[in-house]
Amino acid sequence: MASDAHRSSQPLLRLPIIGLLLLAALLLGGCQLFGQGQEQPIEPTPLNNLPPEWTKIEVKTSSGRFSFGSKSAPWQPVNIDDDTEPEFLLLYTYDNSKDGALDGPVGGVIFDSQPTSAFVTGQPPLPLPIQPMGGYIPYHLLPSYVSGQQGAFIGPPSRDAETNTPIKIFQVQREHVPTQEGASGGQEASPLASDANADENAGVNKNSELVLTDSKTVLTFAWWRNEFDGYGVTQVRGPAGFRNINSKQSLSDWRENPEEITVLDALYPLYGLLDPALRPEKVDYADPGRSNLCRVFRYDRRYADDQPPGIGGSTSQDDIHFDATNMGIQFCDSPPVHPFYPEGVVVKYLSTTDSKERQSLLWAGLSEQDRESLLQKTHFNAANERIERIETRTNIDYPEDYRTVRSPFLTDTRHLMTQVCTEVQSITDEGNKPRLLYFSLLHSRPNIDATDAITATTTSDGEHASDRLWIVYVDDASDWGAANCIELIGMDGE
Repeated sequence: MASDAHRSSQPLLRLPIIGLLLLAALLLGGCQLFGQGQEQPIEPTPLNNLPPEWTKIEVKTSSGRFSFGSKSAPWQPVNIDDDTEPEFLLLYTYDNSKDGALDGPVGGVIFDSQPTSAFVTGQPPLPLPIQPMGGYIPYHLLPSYVSGQQGAFIGPPSRDAETNTPIKIFQVQREHVPTQEGASGGQEASPLASDANADENAGVNKNSELVLTDSKTVLTFAWWRNEFDGYGVTQVRGPAGFRNINSKQSLSDWRENPEEITVLDALYPLYGLLDPALRPEKVDYADPGRSNLCRVFRYDRRYADDQPPGIGGSTSQDDIHFDATNMGIQFCDSPPVHPFYPEGVVVKYLSTTDSKERQSLLWAGLSEQDRESLLQKTHFNAANERIERIETRTNIDYPEDYRTVRSPFLTDTRHLMTQVCTEVQSITDEGNKPRLLYFSLLHSRPNIDATDAITATTTSDGEHASDRLWIVYVDDASDWGAANCIELIGMDGE
């Protein structure tokens, strides 16, 4: 009897086991469950089978109108290819320090549901033994060796990647689409019509792309190409940040209202970039980075007019290219009212379009005729010209008798002077020889307080509290025999 009872209970025990196996098969197969009439995407399942040198990080997607969700999780759902199935983006750190003190750079991989993986060999496959054929296919973004993916990493190394390198993910709509001949046919892109993205299958996101940003310095663009080539990637880096996104926005403003980026300025700080090998050792050249100066590159988006087909055939969207234009030396941030160092004074004088601000940088002792002459000699068109180089000396030399003529009761009649040389180059015509402008600046001492016997030089804007340098003269030194500003300041220092 006992054995009969045991046998009769076996089918009852098998039922829940079979149900669990069927449920697991559905999950592993990348199928979708339904709840209350809605299709729910099933996430990939290889988190325990990722390469051991990867450390997954969780990110919070933006709350912008083109973003997905707001919860922190390792999987970020995106959809930028030409089907209705969602893809999943995983961010991770790699090349982590051996002692764990420093997280490595941030990389990314997109798991894309494909009907078959038989011919998806354009990307080096990841070891995911539990992923079935026809399930989620891993496509690298960065780092990558694959052709069509340009960039270094999605985020730089940091002490804590999740906290100190917060990656934000945006999905934006392209404002231009390929012409009817196709993205890889070498045709110029045409403006996106209001109904150009309409599709008979709801949820298809053609002509979309991802933009991934770290806190300040890296912008990564990703778009779908085809099943073989996976995702195209390009990147713009600005070690000191970005500005003039779409000619008007800061990066923080763009994050609030993300859209396709067609133009932006990337900033490269000058501090510490002096090359001693190019400068005579006996001259103490100043580092222009001390005035918070950057070299600015403008990146203009270009749709490829000579884009070849991908290895796997024609591509779904035009590849993204950015053409760089050297805009020269500018302030990394908004310029100060009156820069402290001489190179800062000259950069502000040349780059400002406000005539009143220009006048405020000239010495008050100049006559109107001298001022007018100086303004004519320093004509600078910021739209067509750039400051290619700026050189000066680190310190201002005191004349031998300067300290002996100072009196605690009398105003000094001598002034300290310094010189600055700038090379002004055409932005559009690189072949033109640069103009060498040689500035002379006069120093006025600080006025510490009203009772201090050492009185600063009277200025047009009244007494001031700190040292100031004023422009008193400028010459066009292009025909002085020096090849560049390094030679010119070096001659002055000998």
